[in-house]
Amino acid sequence: AATMPFAPDADLSDGQFEVMPLGFLEMLQAVPKAYLRFPDRYGKAYCKRSSFVRLESQERLQVEADGEVLGELPARFWVLPKALRVVAQ
Repeated sequence: AATMPFAPDADLSDGQFEVMPLGFLEMLQAVPKAYLRFPDRYGKAYCKRSSFVRLESQERLQVEADGEVLGELPARFWVLPKALRVVAQ
């Protein structure tokens, strides 16, 4: 399976999310560029690191993870350092 490196500099062991706020049009432009590994894949987008993320919306939006509906916004996410063992080849 092909991968899309949205955050190629991410460190799986640092306990931080790589947060990249993208609007709908920015996401549509970023996906093919990330898939093809273009160096300037995100244009003016930026990435911030954080161990905690809170998502809010004026609209009623569902939160999904791995295809499962977890609830609705607002939602909070945090990193549990070393809680998940990652094996890569």
